[in-house]
Amino acid sequence: MTVTVRRTVDADLDVIKDIYNAAVLSTTATFDLEPRDDAYFVEWLTNHQDDAFGAFSAVASDGTIVGYGTLSTLTPRPGYRVSAEVSVYVHPQHQGVGVGGTLADYLITHADTHGLIALLAIITGTNATSKRLFIKRGFARTGEMRHVALKFGEPQDLHIHQLFFPSNLPSDQTVAGT
Repeated sequence: MTVTVRRTVDADLDVIKDIYNAAVLSTTATFDLEPRDDAYFVEWLTNHQDDAFGAFSAVASDGTIVGYGTLSTLTPRPGYRVSAEVSVYVHPQHQGVGVGGTLADYLITHADTHGLIALLAIITGTNATSKRLFIKRGFARTGEMRHVALKFGEPQDLHIHQLFFPSNLPSDQTVAGT
């Protein structure tokens, strides 16, 4: 499937809402327990307008939104602005055809070219597809948080996978383990 990635715009939000809410109801990709409404996604997009961070839509050649990804701040504290959490969501009808990989590649390149030092993919322990997606792109598992959430009546672990951009560090700095 041929897919291009661009900044998310207001017109994308209905499809993004459908993609996200499908994940809420049927996966452990998010720990939201109830679907989100239109107002949530308007605010969500407003909060993803930064140059280095943001929301990006995967668009098929016919103009259909088939997935989206985000680079989100870890916390509002300024010292963390060198790192981002990366998230990728793909419409259920378009999974397994490369959309997630195209989004992940775009987000990695965007983060690198905007000077970020680290990306974190925070993935549910049972989400083998997402772990493969990011490991294939050089992310290394650097941590685990055990039983930090409940979904579908089961305790859930989170695995932290990181990708570093050492070339974005000041010349006299290094990142251990890269």
